[in-house]
Amino acid sequence: MNNYVLYWKDIKNNIYIIDGAHRISSIYAWINRYFADDQVSQAPNFNDEQKEDIRYIRTQLGDLADFQKICSDPQFAAQKAKLEDIQISFRQVLGTPEEVRRVF
Repeated sequence: MNNYVLYWKDIKNNIYIIDGAHRISSIYAWINRYFADDQVSQAPNFNDEQKEDIRYIRTQLGDLADFQKICSDPQFAAQKAKLEDIQISFRQVLGTPEEVRRVF
């Protein structure tokens, strides 16, 4: 599994994620319980289609949709141990904007 995020920094040190942003957003959503709760006060406003997608994901994940439950419930000790071993590497792509575009 490729657990990496490719990024590029411009001369003003602005960071641009050029590959792997979906990994970050998925983890963020999971930790913030977007997949576990019907309504989350900190969650963005989802349209009906997005809500349907979230319900589908939550159904597929079952109890694993709730990140906090995995971290606190002894029943999920094995899953928690696997989570602790996951690493995401951040790799900087060097070059001009034109050279970075050629990476893909």
